Formats: sequence, structure tokens, C-alpha cells
Amino acid sequence: MRPKRLVAALVAIALVTAAVAFPPRTLWRLHAMAGLALGNFRARALFCPPLEVRVAGVAVGHALRLEGSFWVPLREVASSLGWQVHWEPGTDVLELSRHGSRLEVPIHCVLGTGYVPLEELERVLGLPPPRLEHGVLELAAPPREGLGADGHVAMELRVEGGLLSRRAFLLPDGRTLVPAIPLGLALAVTLTLHAVEGEVEANGRRLPFVPHKGAALVELGDFLAAAGLEEPVVRLASSGSGPTLSPPPPVGHVSGARGRVALTFDDYLTPGVAELLDILEDRGVRATFFVIGSSVEQHAGLARRIVEGGSELANHTWSHRHPFALTEDELRAEILATALVIRRHVGSCAPFFRPPGGYWDRLTLSVAADLGLTTVLWSLNGQDADPGADPGRIAATVLRRAHDGAVVVLHLDRPATVAALPAIIDGLRARGLEPVPLGELLPRIDVLEVATWAPASPPSCFWSTIAASGAWRSRNWKLPTLWWQPGPAAWPTTWPVRPAPNAASTGHTGTVSSGYGGSGSGGQRSQLPGFR
Repeated sequence: MRPKRLVAALVAIALVTAAVAFPPRTLWRLHAMAGLALGNFRARALFCPPLEVRVAGVAVGHALRLEGSFWVPLREVASSLGWQVHWEPGTDVLELSRHGSRLEVPIHCVLGTGYVPLEELERVLGLPPPRLEHGVLELAAPPREGLGADGHVAMELRVEGGLLSRRAFLLPDGRTLVPAIPLGLALAVTLTLHAVEGEVEANGRRLPFVPHKGAALVELGDFLAAAGLEEPVVRLASSGSGPTLSPPPPVGHVSGARGRVALTFDDYLTPGVAELLDILEDRGVRATFFVIGSSVEQHAGLARRIVEGGSELANHTWSHRHPFALTEDELRAEILATALVIRRHVGSCAPFFRPPGGYWDRLTLSVAADLGLTTVLWSLNGQDADPGADPGRIAATVLRRAHDGAVVVLHLDRPATVAALPAIIDGLRARGLEPVPLGELLPRIDVLEVATWAPASPPSCFWSTIAASGAWRSRNWKLPTLWWQPGPAAWPTTWPVRPAPNAASTGHTGTVSSGYGGSGSGGQRSQLPGFR
């Protein structure tokens, strides 16, 4: 038998066996997991091998690999070279203007970032041939002289307790250099990169930067003065505070949660969210809202209303950029900025993070866990992302696939979702399933403190076995896995944690008691989980 036919036969046998062995709702869970895994694999392939794009030594994003060639982020490159950039959401054209010149450039859009072939970028912007070496694509100009190798001490940069970057430096002359771009994003400071000129503009004031491994380092005092901020907002700490820990896999489903499903909504807060909240309040339903941080500032009243109604606000990054297209510092800034704006306007932030598009890798999980957040995906997609989706079809999809412990994902600012919501809520309750926020399904623990992780008994699900075995941790994985969260009975009552800051000499590691949401939960969340 030919290999292709053999594979097809094996797949057919597996499908028939699954149809006989599993009930329909279990098959829907497996279907959701397979869809997420396949989408994640395809997205990862676009950015593999990783290729960082720099302009004059400063990282502005990562290149895609499409159709056998490299595609680069046009907005980020053009704006760093002094072009004014305008993009109308939903279109596939970027408008560039500078010195009276105006260009319209077709783009390939991936989660809000517009990419063009490298050859097209060189032609449109008139750039010299790029340099490619050691996983870095250098554009526009040779990198300026950097920090050098001697005389400086690496430090950690923390913003209100959250780790933002490990690329801050204390110089022999007493000056402190910090990465301007992630710090500006985390503190909501408007920045403009003038890469070729070697300057970063903060609130109209230009600051010289020193390029170092893709970061634009500026003097901390000058940055805070230009931004109108006080130094207590940020602090430095000694770098290398402990061993690198393997983060837990993302949560996709919560087993043991009989009669309950987690209702979650993603994306931007807009005036249209008020109608959705009216429906939830009328039916006495609470949910979890994974919001994009940049929309919270404009709609703080809606954010407060969500929390006052008993629902949760959780983290969906600041600008919904593709996680694989970001540097570690940028990813930290995206998550940290969202957590800070929610805390500033609402006072509390649920300890959950959902990466845009459901895309994740080891770095995404590590950064989220380091900031005290559990990465949560879903096991039931309402298929409402398309603005033209049909309300009846959305409701039918959710009700047909609903199951105990499901994590349902729907979207904000979708009229069809609002129209379908009453039928979804009534249909779930008719099936004996009560919609609840995530906090009532998942353990109430401080993820930042969890050093190692193991169920008290072997997971029953094959995919969980892969996750628990450690096979998923490989950077060269073929099938990303989702964690099917066990119920309370399967978890240990105490968790090993990282050594406390003063524990190095005593060897004490301590424990954190686990608790669970709902009527039997114990413990309380911190205002901003994981932040010190």
C-alpha cells in the first residue's frame, strides 16, 4: 500500500474508533484542541526560523517566511525611518507619507501587522541591500556603536513590581540605561523611534539612544523627565534572581466542573459592549472579559461596570499584536501595560491571560507566568469572529458543542454575538449548564510562585500525558498541546514555590495552598497577581 493511502486508512480508522469510543461532546473538545494545535503550528511555521528585523541596530519586529521569501513589517520599519503611516482597519493597504510624497502599499495583514516582501520594501523605501547574519536582518543603515563589553552591570527593570526587561545596565559613571521602547509602552508614553538619527522622541523631547542587542537604551533619568514621571514608578534589581522554570501548559478545558461553563469574551471595549452587559445583567450572568489594554483608557466606565457587575477583566495584550512577532521585552510590555491600565481604572485584574489568536509558545507561557498570569485558551469556539456571522448559527454552534467545564470564547463588538447571547444563555441553562467567570473554575493561586507542577494522579487524557511528561517543552515541537485542567480532586493541596528573596541563605522554599473558585474556594487573589 502506498504511504499516502496507508496514512489515509489509519486516519479513517482513528476517526471511526473515536466516534465509537467517545461521546459527541468529547469529540467536540478534541476537535477544538486539534484546531488550536494546527493553527498554532501553522503560525509558528511562518516565524521559523526566527528572524529579527532591525533598523540601525534597533529591533522593530520579526520577519515572516511566505512563498519562499521574507516578508517584513512595513509600518514598524517605515515609521522608524521618519515616514507617517496610516492604516484603515479591515483594508490591505498602508498609506505612507513623508516630505510631500505619498505612497499606497499593498500589505499582507497578520493580526493587525502589515507585511510586505523584503524586495518590495527595498524598492518602496529606497533602502540599500540588507545584511543578514546570526538571525538578524539589518535594514537601512549599519548599526551604530553599541554598549561595548566591559564596565557595565546588567540589571532587571521592574515597573510597579512586574519584570519588564533584563536589559537595563548600570554604567561605571553612575548612569542607568534602560530599553526605551518597552518602557514607553508599559507606561503608556508616546514614543517615536528615529533609528538612523540615533534618537527616541518621548512627548516631543528627543533622547539619544545606545543600541544594544536590538534594544534602544536611553538614560533612565532623562526618560522619566521627558515622560513627566517619577522614579518610584520603576526600579532596578540584580539580574539573574533564580533558575529558569518550565511554565505550565495553557488551560483549555476544566474537567470536574460539572454543570458549569466559563463564558469569555475577547478584544476591544467599545460603546457596543454596553448592550452585551445589559443582557448579562438582565439574566444574572457573570463572565470573563479578555480585553485589549489600549481600549480600557478610552472606555474606563465600561471596564468599571464589568467588574461592578461581578464579571472579571483579564489580559489580552495592549495592541493585539501577534506574540511570535514580538521580542521578549515587547511581549512583557504588552502584557504589563494592560495589567497596569486595568488596575489603574478598576483596581483589580483577574490572573488570566489569553494570547491574541490563541497563539502561544514557550516564551509566551513563561512571560505570562512570570507576571503572575495563567494562560487560558478555550475548548469551544463560538465561531463569531467574522463580523458577518449569523446569530442563529453562533448560538447553535455553542449549544451543540457545550459540555461540562467548557471554556467558551466569543468576541466583543460583534452585533451578531449580542443578538445570539440570550439564546446561548437560555440554551445552556436548559441543558443544566450555568455560565460562570473563569475564576470560579480555575484554582486561585499565584502563578508567579509556582516553580514545579505535577498532578497528584496521572492525567487520564492522552494530550495531558504529553503535557505532564514534558514532551511539549521542546522548542521543535510538532503538535502543541493544550492542558485539560483537572478538577480539584486531582490537584495537590500544596504547591512548591520559588525561594523567597531572602531564602538563598536559608534554603527555605515554602508552599502555597491551592484553592478553587466557587462556593468552596479558599484564599484571595492579589490586586495584580504576581506583582511585588
